[in-house]
Amino acid sequence: MDDLFDVMLADKLIGKEESIESARKRVAVMHDNPLPQSGSIDAYFTRDYNMINPGKKHVGVQGGFLIVRPNQAAFDEYIKIVLSGNFRSGGGWGGQYGGYFGAQQIQGICSYFYDKKHPGTGVELNKCYYNVMADPPRQNE
Repeated sequence: MDDLFDVMLADKLIGKEESIESARKRVAVMHDNPLPQSGSIDAYFTRDYNMINPGKKHVGVQGGFLIVRPNQAAFDEYIKIVLSGNFRSGGGWGGQYGGYFGAQQIQGICSYFYDKKHPGTGVELNKCYYNVMADPPRQNE
């Protein structure tokens, strides 16, 4: 977990560039995607692929594992999104981020916030390394 925080707080750790670069190499990211090279990392999360319905493009964030950088502006934006009521039954937040368990709650709003509203600021971690949960290998036929 220290590596995650070192990378997230890299802009505050002046003079530790070598140690931060080493930490970046140890962060296990899903699908071997690279960590963002510029800008800050505002969140780490895993996804809940078992909860997505077939045919849905957007996968929800796994609500049991979420690390966020404290940010009052982001918190205020979350509140604004919730109060706007832009959740559509069957469609989800923004009409796209829903159709799975927890879509109205943290699972849906986080995927909407970090995938749609602020792409590139949230990092999907490898769920086999962080937040390991048992997955059924296949559905009943």
